[in-house]
Amino acid sequence: MDMGADRVRIAKVQSLKAEFEIISMKEPETVDDFSAKISNIVSNIKALGDTMDEVYVVQKILQAMPSKFVQIASTNEQFANLDTMTVEEVVGRLQAHEVRIQVHEEVDENKLLLTHEEWSERNKKQSNQKESKNKQQGNSSIYGGRGKDRGKGRGRGNWNNSGRGRGGNYQNKGSDGQNQTQNYEKSKIQCYNCQEYGHYASECKNP
Repeated sequence: MDMGADRVRIAKVQSLKAEFEIISMKEPETVDDFSAKISNIVSNIKALGDTMDEVYVVQKILQAMPSKFVQIASTNEQFANLDTMTVEEVVGRLQAHEVRIQVHEEVDENKLLLTHEEWSERNKKQSNQKESKNKQQGNSSIYGGRGKDRGKGRGRGNWNNSGRGRGGNYQNKGSDGQNQTQNYEKSKIQCYNCQEYGHYASECKNP
């Protein structure tokens, strides 16, 4: 009976040690949460009558850190005396580094938000300038076009009726200042005398 209980105890210790070996800190976790898991496993192992050196626990904590703790973990492994460092001490150093990371992340986030606001303000300003420029161009087009064709055609090619009555002519004052006489298109004119087209009554040869 005692042998069976001892086997169960050994099996539990081995299971806890295997869990201890593969455990690692996940990104959402904090140093405090992870250290609590480590402490719980070590406490259960000791409660089953087995032992675990504190140096080994300290090394495991440093090796189980995620990428953002690599720098502080490497510094402690290279320059700190792990033989004399306690679990509480290494956890305290990791927590201090965690606080610094959080501060930097908040600062970077604020900078990112400020940059986004500046970019939005810049786009808004450029949009307003473009709209104002378009309005100015539209007004210039409206007012600048007034009178553009004002007076167009004045004095150009005016026909003056110099003949009154039948057989009258129109005179066109050319570019050389001389009057040029142009007759009506006689093919459409009907003579009052002979009723034929092509000449005036004054030009008719019939009696």
